[in-house]
Amino acid sequence: MGSLDRLLDRDRALRWRGPLGAPSHCGYCRNCLCGDEVWVEVVVEQDVVRQIRFQGHGCMVSQACVSMLCEGVEGKSVADVLKATPEELMEFEFRELTMNRQRCALVGYEALMHALNDLRGPNTTDPENGRAGDVSA
Repeated sequence: MGSLDRLLDRDRALRWRGPLGAPSHCGYCRNCLCGDEVWVEVVVEQDVVRQIRFQGHGCMVSQACVSMLCEGVEGKSVADVLKATPEELMEFEFRELTMNRQRCALVGYEALMHALNDLRGPNTTDPENGRAGDVSA
């Protein structure tokens, strides 16, 4: 299955969508060019991403890519996630997308980086009220 076919398939997947009961860390990112928004909730235990889910709205590319990201991250060590490229984590070739769509594809990744780079303490930004990690590229 080609990368673009995977996007279409992934956009329909609900496995990774929805809130976690008690995330240890949360991250948010917004693409102000098109309005895509993604909140990522993560449970990190013993430096391993034990659970990850997302909430958000936006184009098919942003939502499908964050779903692929969740699949690629769960069960990995935080160190491995932080040193991997977005393409490695999502197993997706960004060059198949236009430059604007590449930005859409990275919204979930940037939200995850906000969550994982704040491991000094709990980051419990409420998706409805908080705007921590607002990135306007």
